Amino acid sequence: MLRLVLLKLLLFLCFILIISIPPNLSLDVELGLGSDEGNEFKRDDFPPSPAFVFGASSSAYQVEGAADQDGRTPSILDTYAHAGNFDGATGDVACDAYHKYKEDVQLMVDTGLEAYRFSISWSRLIPNGRGPVNPKGLQYYNNLIDQLISKGIQPHVTLHHSDLPQALEDEYGGWVSPRIVKDFTAYANVCFEHFGDRVGHWTTMNEPNVFVLGGYDIGFLPPQRCSAPFGVNCSRGNSTIEPYMAIHNILLAHASAATLYKKTYQHKQRGFIGINLFSYWFIPQTQTHQDQVASQRALDFYIGWVLHPLVFGEYPQVMKKNAGSRIPTFTSAESSKVKGSFDFIGLNYYLTLYAKDNSASLDIQNRDCMADSAVRIFPLDIDRSTLVYPITPWGLEGLLEYIKQNYGNPPLYIHENGQHTPRNSTLEDWSRIKYLHGHIHSLLHAIRNGSNTRGYFIWSFLDSLEILDGYESSYGLYYIDLDDPDLKRQPKLSAHCSDLWSLCCIHCFKAITKICRWPRSGNVVVMVRLGVEFVGWAEGSNGGGVTATVVVLDTDIELGLGSDDGNEFKRDDFPPPPGFVFGASSFAYQVQGAADQDGRTPSIWDTYAHAGNYHGATGDVACDEYHKYKEGVQVMLDTGLEAYRFSISWSRLIPIGRGPVNPKGLQYYNNLIDQLISKGIQPHVTLHHSDLPQALEDEYGGWFSPRIVKDFTAYANVCFEHCYTVQANLPAQAAGVYRYQSIGLLAYSSNPNPSRPSCYTKSPRFLFWLGFESFGVWRVPSRLNYYITLYAKDNSAALEIQNRDYVADAAIHYFCTHAALESNTSLFEFPITPWGLEGLVEYIKQNYGNPPLYIHENGQRTQRNSTLEDRSRIKYLHGHIHSLLHAIRNGSNTRGYFTWSLLDSLEILDGYKSSFGLYYIDLDDPDLKRQPKFSAHWYSKFLKNKNFTSSHSVADGFITSL
Repeated sequence: MLRLVLLKLLLFLCFILIISIPPNLSLDVELGLGSDEGNEFKRDDFPPSPAFVFGASSSAYQVEGAADQDGRTPSILDTYAHAGNFDGATGDVACDAYHKYKEDVQLMVDTGLEAYRFSISWSRLIPNGRGPVNPKGLQYYNNLIDQLISKGIQPHVTLHHSDLPQALEDEYGGWVSPRIVKDFTAYANVCFEHFGDRVGHWTTMNEPNVFVLGGYDIGFLPPQRCSAPFGVNCSRGNSTIEPYMAIHNILLAHASAATLYKKTYQHKQRGFIGINLFSYWFIPQTQTHQDQVASQRALDFYIGWVLHPLVFGEYPQVMKKNAGSRIPTFTSAESSKVKGSFDFIGLNYYLTLYAKDNSASLDIQNRDCMADSAVRIFPLDIDRSTLVYPITPWGLEGLLEYIKQNYGNPPLYIHENGQHTPRNSTLEDWSRIKYLHGHIHSLLHAIRNGSNTRGYFIWSFLDSLEILDGYESSYGLYYIDLDDPDLKRQPKLSAHCSDLWSLCCIHCFKAITKICRWPRSGNVVVMVRLGVEFVGWAEGSNGGGVTATVVVLDTDIELGLGSDDGNEFKRDDFPPPPGFVFGASSFAYQVQGAADQDGRTPSIWDTYAHAGNYHGATGDVACDEYHKYKEGVQVMLDTGLEAYRFSISWSRLIPIGRGPVNPKGLQYYNNLIDQLISKGIQPHVTLHHSDLPQALEDEYGGWFSPRIVKDFTAYANVCFEHCYTVQANLPAQAAGVYRYQSIGLLAYSSNPNPSRPSCYTKSPRFLFWLGFESFGVWRVPSRLNYYITLYAKDNSAALEIQNRDYVADAAIHYFCTHAALESNTSLFEFPITPWGLEGLVEYIKQNYGNPPLYIHENGQRTQRNSTLEDRSRIKYLHGHIHSLLHAIRNGSNTRGYFTWSLLDSLEILDGYKSSFGLYYIDLDDPDLKRQPKFSAHWYSKFLKNKNFTSSHSVADGFITSL
């Protein structure tokens, strides 16, 4: 508690300091921090409006009120509410948006919304469902649309949001009758004719899949049609056939309205028309084949039920097979009309569900849709005491990728996404901020991966009447006290965060690199970043003395750490060993020492070092791992490593490169491997890490000669024979190589992100960088050593590599065209670009058959012994591991991650002047004691599956907790 008070005080002092800083300085300059591109995002990272819009959603019955005013007649939602199904709540008054629309639109402006999605009440516009238009209803929607347009906010209109006029339900059963198609088309025509000159986005139906399951199968939603034993207290309906009939008629009505719009209105109004789906993401409860197939069936029954006919003109095959004659069949004319009858698809996504096989249900003679699916679905770990949804943004990303891969990557809008909490529990809705941040972040990843998503709408703008529990729950950015006669809108913290969308950053709740200023009524609100952890709000007067209320956010909000909810991650979010391992890497010459002991002879690196190429440094002693391997393995165990990647010194094992094996060398590696195995640490062994025996170089030129093939194979055979636990990771070979001095990858990416240079070369090239000047043709390597993303300038005559100071041994380099490298050559630290790793892994997946990959080297270069508080290394590791998790969730076949390096060691380019290690070694200490840096503590806590909350985070916040 004392620590929290001190942190708040410190943050407040930081705010006072920032108020006095000139506004043209960025926060990273003010606080001496660099950006962290893997952890930060802002509005500008998305396409600009109108190509992509951020907004909020509502529906007519849930917000309008005025249910019996100005000619409106009841819908099936009125009937349902007045029967007591909302715990006595109704939409008679709701948020009174009917009278307060001007105030609400101004709040949208204040919030920074670029679009507003709302629905039209069919029974307000056409009271009897067909026939005369109600002039008062027409005027209301014209007024609302005009108000939005005048404020620069796009109106996105839904025609049917579960509120069929009760008159049509009473007359012919509503959606179970084909007569609905004509009436819906006539209603849509009124809307297109009167509002289409200003409305550019029309959604015909909201959530038809859930609407029919709840209303026509189980019967707990309006119009409450169902039959035993499937339904709940229904007096009419047939659960076995009516859900299929209703969806069929909805699809035909949608297609009819879309055809009308496209033929009559679209060419002059230039708008778009689509349909909306409620969309879960499903994951198998277990990894059994049955549950995996069940998760696909769930997708077919919940999403494919509507989307498949729209894209392919027919229902999914598994639905037709399981439902048989109970599912209607499209005629050829209907199929042609439905297929392609959309310009976009809207998705309502809230959470991910488990899917479990229930094939036994197919043995039941009398079945409904749920039984036909042969799947049991249930939520992940939801806290029923708080009603808060688990945060699973990775499910949204998986859903978007699935639609991209299976349905032709159609234009999409996220029409609803939001956090369900108890109503009025607090205005400080941290869980909603976490939820929104995580889902928007995952959406950005999906878009960068090629998803054709065009917009994101929060559900909901206001706390409103909720379909399942009336006014007991809350989704809104704004709270409304229902006991207040004026129904005043009160912004929650999530509304404040959303405010910054249009001003400077989309994730105010996260560590950012700019001061975000929000002028409102003479006040200024400043987002404060202290180090990279503590973020808070400070609000006060623009002049005179400053008073502020500062709130310190949890770190999982700020930096996206913790559980697998997309904002947070931990070790358990990755596959367990041995399917996926976390480790650290080293290289024999850089750590072993004992260079001339126990029969070892020089390698080409000894010769290179003794010629003065390491500024006088050599590997003669290095970290003395040759003698201290037991201590080293204990350090690995303490750190929590699951694997250790090291190389065998060829000239220690076979001193002249061929011939007799050195028993002392053999014993050393057997001892090291046995020690690792005894501690449960996987040995990953590299046979050649740039250290060819000098004897072979002298004899025939080493790798320049084909004679090397026989000698290398014989050396490998010794390793395989004597060290049977070894995982051999051989580098890919390239022709015409004189010397293996350094291996790098010049990687091409076509990332369309406008904030970073893009690559549009006609023939992307992957190249080995062998030595510093020679190039060969790249094939998929069995390891990826990734340090840094570089820009390259396209040149058909020669590749211009700029700023070679940033090139490290065995580094993957990612190049983009049309931009020079933007870097500060005076700095030791690499820029943090984890998105480059994600792009590279995705490229290999897409273009090289998704081979098994190991990230064998990944780490931050800093000055040696600059400090044990290595903030930048923590940021670097966090960002790259987070991006790797995204890549794996997107299907990358990556099997392991090794940080470079475990120890500060001799570095290829600059001897002992730079540092990559988790552990520092004082070279002046005769005992060469290993001293853990803060990155070692961070990596250890991550590997031991600690959840990074406010006291266990990256950089400053993590350091404060130690």
